Amino acid sequence: MNIPPASSETRRARLVGAAFLLLFAAVFLQNAWVCDDAYITFRSIDNFLHGHGLRWNVAERVQSFTHPLWMLLMTAAASVTREFFFTAIGVSLVLCLAALALLRGGPVLAALLVSSKAFMDYSSSGLENALSYLLLALFLREFLQDAPGEGPRDRRRIGRLVLYATLAYLNRHDAILLYLPALLVIVAAGVRRHGATALVPVLAGGLPAVLWHAFSVLYYGFFFPNTYYAKLSGAGVDAGVLHRQGWAYLANSLRFDPVTLAVTALGLPAFLLSDRRKAAGACVAAGLLLYFAYVICIGGDFMSGRFLALPFLAGALLAARTASARRLAGPALALLALYHVVAPRAPIKTTRHYARWDADEQHGISDERAYYQDGASLMFYSPARPPPDNAYTRLARQAKGAPDKVFISETIGFAGYLMGPEKFIIDKLGLTDPLLARLPISRRSLANFQIGHFARQLPAGYFESCADGVNRIEDPGVRAYYDGLQLITRAPLFAPGRWKAIAEYNLGAKRRYDRPYLAD
Repeated sequence: MNIPPASSETRRARLVGAAFLLLFAAVFLQNAWVCDDAYITFRSIDNFLHGHGLRWNVAERVQSFTHPLWMLLMTAAASVTREFFFTAIGVSLVLCLAALALLRGGPVLAALLVSSKAFMDYSSSGLENALSYLLLALFLREFLQDAPGEGPRDRRRIGRLVLYATLAYLNRHDAILLYLPALLVIVAAGVRRHGATALVPVLAGGLPAVLWHAFSVLYYGFFFPNTYYAKLSGAGVDAGVLHRQGWAYLANSLRFDPVTLAVTALGLPAFLLSDRRKAAGACVAAGLLLYFAYVICIGGDFMSGRFLALPFLAGALLAARTASARRLAGPALALLALYHVVAPRAPIKTTRHYARWDADEQHGISDERAYYQDGASLMFYSPARPPPDNAYTRLARQAKGAPDKVFISETIGFAGYLMGPEKFIIDKLGLTDPLLARLPISRRSLANFQIGHFARQLPAGYFESCADGVNRIEDPGVRAYYDGLQLITRAPLFAPGRWKAIAEYNLGAKRRYDRPYLAD
């Protein structure tokens, strides 16, 4: 039986698509790892699964994670597997493959993605990126379709788009900047066509965010995760320092991973020039500009490429669609093949001898996968050396058996998880500590710092307070401020005065402790 030409082309396209999905999976596994920061979340999940509540130190309710949706997904997965390393990698691979299948970008998209060090590094890592990829894929697939029509079906489409954006926000709050221009256009167009009834699906789609923040305020006592107060909310770093660091973050990407920013930048104008859906493309472009402005303003991140992987996916999709529409898939694939030949850090070249750069020479920006891959990657896996395994984890395993109950650390992910719930860990960076997150940073920490990692000097008596469960801080002002935090994070949820303290610490004069109290 003869196969019609159309069916033959379809079968060929499916085979090519499947081959590139396999290529992506192979490169993913070649680069798969789990970072130290991921285990900050995993410690909270592990405490929850063992009946201690969703908290970092079991003595206090603190939201130490920045990705509630990813936390919930990993909680569900780990409740079955009862481990985190292989679970995080497996879940991330499934999410990435689902995103690629949804986007239908063909071989060009898959080739672009495996060319980006940023994208492949954080497709695994144990962080929320893989779930962010899938949610962005769901949103873009729907949004880049033809203009919405009339009637109830159009309102359902608005509801779906708002829901995807809301879930992306819950997966990482700052990701909403990528969606914001498109959301404004969607809602405005819906109100013009349907009046106030268009707001019903908008409210329904945004309900998960309302429910999470209500839970966050009820349980943790604060609207945002603790890391927001430690890194962004008045940490005391000069804006000029942050902006210079943000530009250095982009420069680091251009030097070590040039394809990521190049494709993100070129994909948008190419799409706008070649596709009839220019309004949709302009919304995506506006979201990317807004997001990059934010990245520069906050100083980027200490993990090279982490904040660039998600916008790269949008740029790569638009570039791939343009290449397919212009019949440029062949030349595009040839250029990418050449890139893999000449680029020393192309993900496909990852080996056991992969060298990392000196973070001190890159403004504190680190190649985190290279730093941790020896003891926390699939490539180095050995049954005799179960991951994670490095100098930090060996010390943590020793500390777990020590009689001491309180420890001070600045590297808390692997160590915190492995020490177990019996140990109280004081995080000098304030990421998981409600008091230190709201104290002024040590000026000495700015002399040689990684962005977002600002050390605090412990107030006299704070260590003893954590050890005894009694406020023994010597400075009267800090002691009084810590009393309020203890009421919020340690007292029963409906204890007298707790809700007044929550209002004061979120909205009033006690938002932070700003009076200098330590000499640097």
